[in-house]
Amino acid sequence: RNQCVVCGALDKYLRFHIVPTLYRRLLPEAFKSHSSHDVVLLCVACHEKANAAHWKRKLEYAAQYDAPLMQSEVRPFGAEANARKAALALSRSAGSMPPDRRQFMCQQVLAWDPPADAPRAQGKVKFSMTPQDLGIPEDLFRAALAPLRDVRHDHGEVVVGAVQDVPEFIQGWREHFVTTMEPQYLPPMWGVNSKAA
Repeated sequence: RNQCVVCGALDKYLRFHIVPTLYRRLLPEAFKSHSSHDVVLLCVACHEKANAAHWKRKLEYAAQYDAPLMQSEVRPFGAEANARKAALALSRSAGSMPPDRRQFMCQQVLAWDPPADAPRAQGKVKFSMTPQDLGIPEDLFRAALAPLRDVRHDHGEVVVGAVQDVPEFIQGWREHFVTTMEPQYLPPMWGVNSKAA
């Protein structure tokens, strides 16, 4: 029977993917072939509620796996961001900084361990004090001054790449749907523990 699996509405319903397509598309082929089990009908109101609940879960994955859902620009983060800011400040005005501030900035640069493939600032770089005078290896200083690396990764790829147990991952989404939406009209053959592949 075509109806909303949550509230039973008989018209104006939409398909809803219990395991978001963002992840399902990246799962092994065997798990994609059973995806119809995880597509249900929801009325517009229930669809909006389910989308909001799914968004919250995706944000949890984003935080857990350091995989932002949306990025408007490429930005360094963590130690790289601190090293970059400090290196820029030191290159411009290390000579005029108070010694304790200069020492703090140097520590920020020294705390970053750039990947071997990190680009280095090329050509002549004008320093207010040389990296050697600051006690910073020049290669590290040039890495911190280099143009930004594109560190964006597809959220779905990062999350699915970290999944150890695909059936458990799928079951987790099913449980999330049942818990957040409390569906009253699921088909009799549908189940959280139904075979995922």
